[in-house]
Amino acid sequence: MSSSNNSNTKRKGIWCPEQQIYIDGSIEQSTKAQTHIEQIQSQKLPLYIFGYGSLCWRPDGVLAHPSVKSVFGKAIGFQRCWSQKSADHRGNVHFPGLVCTLLSDEEVKAIEDEHASLLLQDSTRSQDHDSKGVSMTEGLVYEVPAELVTQCLEELDFREKGGYARDLIDVVVAANDDESDSDSKTKTIQAMLYRGTADNPAFSNRALLDEIYAASVMSVAVGPSGKNDVYLYSLHDFLSNASDVSNENANGGTSSSSSSSNDDSYQGDSRTRRLTAFSKKIQHEHDVYFLYGSGSNQHNQLLLNHSVKSKNAAMIVNGDEAHDFKEIVLLVPKKVAVEKDNHDRKPKALYAGGGHSALLTNGGDFYLWGWNEAKQLARDGEIEYFDNELDHPIVPPLGIQVECASLGHNHTLVIEKETGCLYACGDNNRGQVTGITTGDQYHTLTKLDLGEFVSVSAGLFHSAAITKDGELCTFGCGRFGQTLQTPSHHDSNVRYWKPSDGSKLVKVACGRRHTVVLDEFRRVYTMGDNKYNQLGRAIPSKRDSDMKLVDGILGQKGSGCVDIDCGWSHTIAMVDRKKNGNLDIFGWGRNDKHQLTFIGTTECISTPCCIEDDFVKDGIKSAFCGSEFVTILNGRNEIISCGWNEHGNLGVGHSSDVSEPTVTTGARICSHFHLNQREVGKVLLATGGGHTIATITNI
Repeated sequence: MSSSNNSNTKRKGIWCPEQQIYIDGSIEQSTKAQTHIEQIQSQKLPLYIFGYGSLCWRPDGVLAHPSVKSVFGKAIGFQRCWSQKSADHRGNVHFPGLVCTLLSDEEVKAIEDEHASLLLQDSTRSQDHDSKGVSMTEGLVYEVPAELVTQCLEELDFREKGGYARDLIDVVVAANDDESDSDSKTKTIQAMLYRGTADNPAFSNRALLDEIYAASVMSVAVGPSGKNDVYLYSLHDFLSNASDVSNENANGGTSSSSSSSNDDSYQGDSRTRRLTAFSKKIQHEHDVYFLYGSGSNQHNQLLLNHSVKSKNAAMIVNGDEAHDFKEIVLLVPKKVAVEKDNHDRKPKALYAGGGHSALLTNGGDFYLWGWNEAKQLARDGEIEYFDNELDHPIVPPLGIQVECASLGHNHTLVIEKETGCLYACGDNNRGQVTGITTGDQYHTLTKLDLGEFVSVSAGLFHSAAITKDGELCTFGCGRFGQTLQTPSHHDSNVRYWKPSDGSKLVKVACGRRHTVVLDEFRRVYTMGDNKYNQLGRAIPSKRDSDMKLVDGILGQKGSGCVDIDCGWSHTIAMVDRKKNGNLDIFGWGRNDKHQLTFIGTTECISTPCCIEDDFVKDGIKSAFCGSEFVTILNGRNEIISCGWNEHGNLGVGHSSDVSEPTVTTGARICSHFHLNQREVGKVLLATGGGHTIATITNI
């Protein structure tokens, strides 16, 4: 048995991060492989190639030549691992698929131990390494005649350019009577193979340890060589059909997680069998969305509980925190009828609240998951709908079609598609769900007969919406002046307001204790708590219950403001000043957590100020406020964050507050809904109390 690592790599490949392949004919090669190839070529001997993936069922080129013979073989001490990203065969650069590689038991154990070490309790770590015994992986050994060796290597170097390296291992094959060792009827040969070790650029620890994530990717990915599932299912069929050969030949090795002896009815590694079953189940019963997120997963708002149980595949720290961007698998019930281009299924928007999250599709399907103590997911019970076979939550759609939504601390507001009706669910302790404080504190989905609406926002404990006629409607907690206090004919705390000049309001955003609106003339109004200058205007008191214009350019007609958003005590505005198609960001309010540090001060900001910072040179597409932080999407689709970061919600690799705008780290944002050849897709972002989520789709 042998394995390779950086210390014995003789030849280095040239990796292209844009194409996600080795280029210029280069490929990694271990010292052992190079020495072996030089020896057999100098002596004009045949070269043995061990195929454990697509070479088992698709031996193109030289390996399909009539003079090339093949026999069944087993690699003892190695596991077939579906953890190699494929951007050139079974996926593309926008959404890589997954293909298999070969890792030694020691290499797999090292990865498992690294992930398990991040959990708080050692009791959650995998303790069954030593009890597994030695692994075994089945495949085909090709005998390549000396005169075809050079051509064969050139072909395989090109075929395996997606992160694989040449290596040399021992393989057990059937022996002729005069070749066998004692009574075993087998012999051991040295065979070259291509495998991607854990240090190659295309390797995915997450896919190795989280089979539901891997199966979800393979169920939808497509590349130049075809669908990803064809690769998986074809290898599964090969291993299943190889049972007779396996029983008659190469009987070496002991049972393990990748040994056929785990299941007498199945020949081949059990991991491939499980992935095949999972992938088929996902394809038949579910639609899958790939999101990315960081921060708190206390209530499974990042859908990473399954990952923690899967040997901490996503490398969660402190028990429930993601400090950089992690892959998120959202499984939902399969739609019965789907249009050809999947337009209605594609993501339209993401939302994040205090401990819950949501995805809205173009067709109006709205999926809520995470914290549900107050019924803010519009359903009873704390536990998600669950698929026991997949060991993963299945998130059901809301009972109505949705146009837009907003998530508060523990309540949810949605506007129904087509009708504009407002619905709410969750904690109603302050009347933020129904407009009336009643003894029934928690509500599932409730229709509010308050008019037809076009914009909605949920604060921590109050709610606001804009009617079709351009009026502001507020209800819920108004202790700090964040809801309207004007007289009303309604028998509730619901109130309406419109600017005195008759202009229509078009957008609303709620903070913890303040409310901000935007009118058709691009003027910004605020009301509520002003302890941290979050109202953006000079006033003698710490609060103002009257809706008034902010100071500066944003309080004037024609300011160019196109969007607004609020954190707990800070506010931002996106302004289009018609310069090179780029947007400007204005900010004001609380800044002690560096949430507005890009303005150049750590003091609270009383008048809306424009960002003047180097990171804006790439342009700005959008910006969002979390509780006490800001997340910005620039023109290169990079996500930049600053501010409070106690739970790793900024996604920058740690949990310390960030005083300078910093690009997020971790998993690259990609999606099977972004599969065309455009270099730039549309990134969707949402920021909540202590978490951030994102995805990408076609423009």
